[in-house]
Amino acid sequence: MKILTLFLICVFLVQCTNGERQSSKNTNSKIDVQLVQKIQDYYLDGEGAGLKNEINDHDSLNEMVFWEDEGFTLMRILVPKEIDEDSPEILFPDFNQDGLEDIIIEVYREGGWGGGNVYDREIFVFKNQENDFALKSVNNSKNLTDCTSGQFALEGLKDGKLIGTSYCYAPEDGHCCPSLKYNTILHEEDWKLKHLSSEKK
Repeated sequence: MKILTLFLICVFLVQCTNGERQSSKNTNSKIDVQLVQKIQDYYLDGEGAGLKNEINDHDSLNEMVFWEDEGFTLMRILVPKEIDEDSPEILFPDFNQDGLEDIIIEVYREGGWGGGNVYDREIFVFKNQENDFALKSVNNSKNLTDCTSGQFALEGLKDGKLIGTSYCYAPEDGHCCPSLKYNTILHEEDWKLKHLSSEKK
């Protein structure tokens, strides 16, 4: 009886270990080059249309640079390459509950046209279709808060919803420094991200 008990405990421990490995399989995941290409194509079809461009491969990110003939950079996109627990810019929700992990990728965007520099984040939502990931929506951080003007910064995933911080401007704030911070929750609706709630920090 004792031998059987010990055997069952060993089996249980092995299963737990395998479960931990399975649940953490994305911890070391790197973004597939095809996803980076889809992000690049999105900008080439939009703000980057007609511009020269290149992708610079750095250790932790891919840097997309768009410029005109004179070489002046008009847009720069930073795409994370792997999960970073301290800066969760890549998440794996299952939005449609089909047992397949979809992918969220938050990119940093900056530009130098239109009368001044533009700094914001955009969140790409990819649907897992088993053999491919389809880009379903791109959500600008400025549209994910309930502030008159502000931005959302992604921090994690909880109960199938995205959580993060909204940085909002008080009337007296300078452009550099929003002084209001809110814990914000986003939810998915038809593969688009929507503001659900905010609570002042």
